Amino acid sequence: MRFLLVIALAVTMASCGNYFYDEINAPAVPLAYVGAFFNPSIPLPEGKTTNDSDVFTGSYDGSGNDEAVSIITTSDGGYLAAGNTRSSGAGGYDIILIKLDQYGNMEWQKTLGGSLDDKIRVIKKTSDSGYIIIGDTYSFGEGDSDIWVVKLNSACNIEWEKAFGGTEPENAAGTVEDADGNFYIAGNTKSFGKGNHDFWMLKLSSLGALEWEKTFGNANNDQAEGIIIGNDGNYIIFGQSDNTAAGRYEAFLYEVDEWGDLCSSVTLNGTENEYCRALYRTSDNGLPS
Repeated sequence: MRFLLVIALAVTMASCGNYFYDEINAPAVPLAYVGAFFNPSIPLPEGKTTNDSDVFTGSYDGSGNDEAVSIITTSDGGYLAAGNTRSSGAGGYDIILIKLDQYGNMEWQKTLGGSLDDKIRVIKKTSDSGYIIIGDTYSFGEGDSDIWVVKLNSACNIEWEKAFGGTEPENAAGTVEDADGNFYIAGNTKSFGKGNHDFWMLKLSSLGALEWEKTFGNANNDQAEGIIIGNDGNYIIFGQSDNTAAGRYEAFLYEVDEWGDLCSSVTLNGTENEYCRALYRTSDNGLPS
């Protein structure tokens, strides 16, 4: 299977962002081109890159299942692609990072994980020029799936990693960083809370120490999809819940302060299932979902 990367006007797309087991020094092989958007009448040389190229495609070929999740820009003008792979690593699914230069040539790739399934949910840049990864791990933690948080430096070497969870399933949803370098993690837990799955929010220091954790939800399923910083500096966890009528989901927003205390909540419902998969903060302080 293929780990497929398609970048259309790559800088714009990547700006929307979204334990190393082995390190493979891959050759800088040019990736195939779609062609230049701005002057399609001038064909690019096949299999070559130029300074004029705005679009390229590439694939990572492995012997197992591989999937792309996210791609972000790097300080050197290149890209860091992240996904999950069964083709290499320590076993099961592992997180894979692929560093590309500005033309799409592969510079290196690394895998992250243990002997069981470990998958990435989100990778983001951090204020210290490093990266934060959150995902789900079966290899580390207390049991079943746990939330896995990995902090990388600017060279993509691990600074620290932590797993959070109990004996039941937990999974990651999103993360944001505050002005002091602390991380707020949103996810879902079945080990803690009022019943079934609940929203789970954790605050970590810049060094990964757990400062506090809170659950939000009721007796049925509450499923977080992500977290953003609101217009007033509070934190908004978004997702869906079937607490009004079991089996029918309504979109939910929970606004909490820096201590994890609930400030307000909003339900977005209708006659059918309603889900909140994404939430954005606009320049006029709106919140389209």
